[in-house]
Amino acid sequence: MSFLIGLIVALFSAVGLAWLVRQDAGYVLITVGNWTIETSVAAALVIGVLGFFILYKLIRYLGRLLRMPGTLRAISTRRRERKAARLLALGQKALEEGRLQAAESAFQKGIVLAETNRALYFVGAARAAHRLGAKDRRERYFEQAAKLPRDAVAIVGIARAEMLLEDDDVEGARKVLHDVQTLAPNQPRVLELQLEIASRIGDWDHALRLLPELRKRKLLDESGFHDGQIQVHRERLASTTRRGVAADVQRAWNGVPRALRNEETLLIEYVGSLREHDPAEAEKVLKAALAQKWSNPLCIAYGQLGRGDPNAQLATAEGWLSVHKDNPWLLLTLGRLAARAHKLDKARAYLEASLKITPMADTYEALGALLEEHDSPAAVTFYRAGLRLLTGRDEVHTGEALPAQKSLAT
Repeated sequence: MSFLIGLIVALFSAVGLAWLVRQDAGYVLITVGNWTIETSVAAALVIGVLGFFILYKLIRYLGRLLRMPGTLRAISTRRRERKAARLLALGQKALEEGRLQAAESAFQKGIVLAETNRALYFVGAARAAHRLGAKDRRERYFEQAAKLPRDAVAIVGIARAEMLLEDDDVEGARKVLHDVQTLAPNQPRVLELQLEIASRIGDWDHALRLLPELRKRKLLDESGFHDGQIQVHRERLASTTRRGVAADVQRAWNGVPRALRNEETLLIEYVGSLREHDPAEAEKVLKAALAQKWSNPLCIAYGQLGRGDPNAQLATAEGWLSVHKDNPWLLLTLGRLAARAHKLDKARAYLEASLKITPMADTYEALGALLEEHDSPAAVTFYRAGLRLLTGRDEVHTGEALPAQKSLAT
């Protein structure tokens, strides 16, 4: 476009100049010392234009000549960068394919050639050495990478922390991530690794603080955040149970958001923790939850309390039959409670009724245990049926229990 505009301007200028010269050719007189030059205006203009273009070209060529060393250096740098980029791609490909020595070699050559993004080459070489089991070589790469500019801190530190975690060096990884957080804060991957470390060492309070940050940075969606909260609170409750302090269990439960307290998995974990210290409260919690909303897992948990008055619990569970008459999980729970209450025939009847509706390995196991307790040879048959059901072999589709033996109470 600019060339076209210049051409049009030149044509109009030439037409105008020709018209002026035709009207009055004029002359130009130049005197320099003893020299006198006289010519027409048209000739002077032509000479001037030609001289301008010749001088312009000479200046441009001289500029190019002066810039030649820099241009050659730039060309050499581009060639090195292109070669380094090819080596980076080759190294990554070899690393993914498991050709670790070839990968390390490619990254080593790239370290020498690369002018930019050198951290990627050091990290790649360190990762190849790590997978080869050459930890000393890996650490040498990281020591060299530590001399890179500050913008490489995050890439190098995160990669090193990942490898240390693979070696189960949790404390070493924690220190590296602390340094990264100090020098290059607000790195999303750092938060993910910190959550992994908190989970490994059982620092559930820290894990709970990290979850909102991960959601804020879009590393967790609402579903992932919800599941993460449930998992962390479950682990927190389990850890308090292992410590065996009742106050810690209650404190952990008080830390659970109200919106999550009706989650079945959390309720079951809480009741499992609570029954060791306050079985009456554990039973109360389960009964209240089941009264609010029926849940098969909570019903099973009620039958597995193993604490309290089994006769009273059996009476409570039998009250649920009016609404959930053919519920196999309720029948399994009734069978377990009846067995605890030493009502053996009733226990067997409930368990066999459960099997007729839905065969379940747990029901076979409970019935086998009941028969084994009274030296019945049929116990082995029920155990085998449950095992076949678990392994998917000869699955019992009809749910028919074996014919009853003589009364267990006699």
